[in-house]
Amino acid sequence: MSKRTKVAAAGLTLVAVTALVVVNVDSAENSDGKAGPSSAAASASATPLLDETVAAVAKNLHVSKDQAGDRLVQQAEMLELNTTVKPTLDDSWSAGTWLDRKSGNLVVAVTNERRAAEVRARDAEPRLVERSAQDLRSVRSRVEQLLSRRSVEQATTFIDVTKNVVVIQAQQSDLPGAIASELDRTFPGAIDVRYRSGRIAPVAIASGDEITGSKICSAGWWVRSADARQSKNYVMTAGHCVVGDAAGQTWRHADGEFGPSALFRRDSSDWALIPVADEAVADQLSATVPAGPTTLGISRVAAPESFVVGSIVCKRGRTTSLTCGRITAHNASVPVDTSEAVDHTLLGVTTAALAADEGDSGGPVFVLDPRGNDTVVGIGIASVSTPGKDPANDLTIFQSLPRALAESGTVLVTDPASR
Repeated sequence: MSKRTKVAAAGLTLVAVTALVVVNVDSAENSDGKAGPSSAAASASATPLLDETVAAVAKNLHVSKDQAGDRLVQQAEMLELNTTVKPTLDDSWSAGTWLDRKSGNLVVAVTNERRAAEVRARDAEPRLVERSAQDLRSVRSRVEQLLSRRSVEQATTFIDVTKNVVVIQAQQSDLPGAIASELDRTFPGAIDVRYRSGRIAPVAIASGDEITGSKICSAGWWVRSADARQSKNYVMTAGHCVVGDAAGQTWRHADGEFGPSALFRRDSSDWALIPVADEAVADQLSATVPAGPTTLGISRVAAPESFVVGSIVCKRGRTTSLTCGRITAHNASVPVDTSEAVDHTLLGVTTAALAADEGDSGGPVFVLDPRGNDTVVGIGIASVSTPGKDPANDLTIFQSLPRALAESGTVLVTDPASR
């Protein structure tokens, strides 16, 4: 296995991902696909922190590198607490959990003081809110019906658990003031209309490692056929990367050819499989991830929802390299503008306040393994983002990796030394 350079600090190991690297390492499949943080909290003993990732987190949070490291250790502890608190909640009186941006503590939204006392007894912070999770889902459904009746196609909707509202996000030209006013009158206090300066569009195909075909994109994850009778290797990337490929279009990596895309979705999901038929190239695939001068292991796959709103996630991309930011929403519905028309809507995706730009499509999205064992947990594939490079408004939308694996009939290849 490649040498793992370590930067000493207390807490978790932080990693950066480029899913495809040219190092030689044994690999194995993770076939269970089970999600969720480990039941073990981060070790209290000193564990190395990877300097490059700490710097990216510090930049996003506007804190020192030492403070960023402390926050990530705290995040692992709070995610562990969430696994014990969340099963005790009921959607009729609770409205979600998240990590507070300032304190880093686990916050639980509840609708009455009796439930708040129960939350305090479990060492979490209660937040009294007006609407339960059931109420918010009902509002969102009615909002989407109203938007459909008014022929508003270019609007993203999701529940902001931190504000206890349903968010409608669009350009002002796509959501006229009269309709915004109608929404406010119909759902007083329960919605938040947020205007953005540009459309949500594919992270223009121009991640990790660059791959080229009819377009330029990013390699996401190394996967294999779930059918044990087959032994096929694939690079998983974004589905919109391969749309428009000519028949037999060959995809290439700097170190060799892959082949034409084998399977893809670009509708409510966004993923693609590019087979790696050349054995010489397949031999270079690695279940590790590069981070500056070192490589670290991919330990497992987890659902994005396993990490509450406010959790810090990272992505690695061809253009913007390593960027990190907070999860802002799960289960979002995002219409995608392809310049010609809004021809598909991503469903059930996760949004995060992290930067991505042209060339990052298909790149891997990951979290630092809460077990603190120098590894990364794969959770997603970079799909679309807001345009521009304004850190205050960075937004990346990513496809769930477990969902893409299930739909494509593949399993993530993991590093056996990292389990």
